[in-house]
Amino acid sequence: MNPLAMPLMRRLPPFAVLHHRGRRSGRSYDTPVQALRTNDGWVVALAYDHNSAWALNLLAAGGGKWWIRSRTLVAHPGISSPDQQP
Repeated sequence: MNPLAMPLMRRLPPFAVLHHRGRRSGRSYDTPVQALRTNDGWVVALAYDHNSAWALNLLAAGGGKWWIRSRTLVAHPGISSPDQQP
């Protein structure tokens, strides 16, 4: 990711930046994602599968923080699939 684009990702919808810490390394990461608003909060799609490093890091830590539309929010991770929808 181009470091010059990261500030834009924090401000322009549908982009967001997830801040998480590596579950093994302890290193701090900022990962750009697309976030969609729902009735219950926000959804971030897993582009590849549920083994995405940022998703596993957030699950292992029990959460993290993220920036969307110039706001800082607390991330409460959970993984669901389309067959789990009501």
